[in-house]
Order: sequence, then C-alpha cells, then structure tokens
Amino acid sequence: MCDCSKEAIESSFQFKDYYPLISSAVVILLFIVDRVLSYKIRKKEVERNWYFKVLLEPNLEKINTFFLDVEKQYETSAIKLKDLVSKLSHSEYIKTQSLEINSFKEIKRRFDLEVIKPIITRYPFMNENISIKTEDLQNYYTVQIDNLKLEQDDINEFSKSLYNVKAEWLDLLYKPLGSEK
Repeated sequence: MCDCSKEAIESSFQFKDYYPLISSAVVILLFIVDRVLSYKIRKKEVERNWYFKVLLEPNLEKINTFFLDVEKQYETSAIKLKDLVSKLSHSEYIKTQSLEINSFKEIKRRFDLEVIKPIITRYPFMNENISIKTEDLQNYYTVQIDNLKLEQDDINEFSKSLYNVKAEWLDLLYKPLGSEK
C-alpha cells in the first residue's frame, strides 16, 4: 500500500495554483471562437453584398424591362391575332400565331442569357426554381394565345397574372440575400 496520506495528495495538487493557467486558456479559447465566428459572419456578409451589387441590383432594370416587354408583346399579339382570326385561313392564322409565340420566346431567350444564366452559374441551387418559373410563364403565354384569349379583359387578366409572376420572381431572386448558401 501507499504511504500517501490524504493531506499529502491535497497539498501536492491544489486548484488555486492552476487558476491563472485555466483562466488564460479560457480567454484564448474565447478569442479563437470570436475570430472564427467573426470570419464566418464577415464572409457571409461579403457574399450577400456581392450578390446584391453584382448580380441583383444591375439586373433589376432588366427584370422590369423583361416583364414590361412580355406584357407589351402579349397585348400586341392579342390585338394583331384578334384582327386576323377572321381574315386569314386557319393554316395562315396558325403560322401567325406561331410567330407571335416565337416573339415571346425571343424575349425570354434574351432574358435567360442576360439575367438568369449569370445567377444560376453562381447559385446553382436556384436553377430549378428559376427554370420552373420561366417555363410556367412561357406555358401561360402560349396557352393564352392558343386559346384565343385576345379580348381586352383577357389582356388585363394576363397583365395581372404577369405582375404576380414578377412578384414571385423577385421573391425568389432575393432568397440568397436572406439564406445561407
């Protein structure tokens, strides 16, 4: 057995002798945690600012222009097709209808290249949602034209729906500013 007494063990190991060492270690550990958290917060803020300044802010005007162009194109197409529906043969009317839909597709292609591609290149997780919204808009436009929704009430309804789509688009585009990547 050991000759060590309880007092000998207590006298050789006392916590009060290690308080300065423990407190220094805690301060260093808190400093390291603070630096790591500050770095992550700063990095996230730089990413948000970059997204806003480089991708979103310069494209807001293009987004507004896109939706205005789509609205004007629909109105122009509806007026033109309404006038031609009784004047052209069915096959000629279908060709004209197809040309009007292709005019929309050209506006959409330009928008894809100028606005959508740069965003989804940097934020691929947004690709599916953006693609779905764009395809839904194209389908809606095509269905409206195909179903001869050409009256002024139809044009107004299309414009109203278009503004709803625009609001959903803007909400979608602002998501990277509020969420973690």
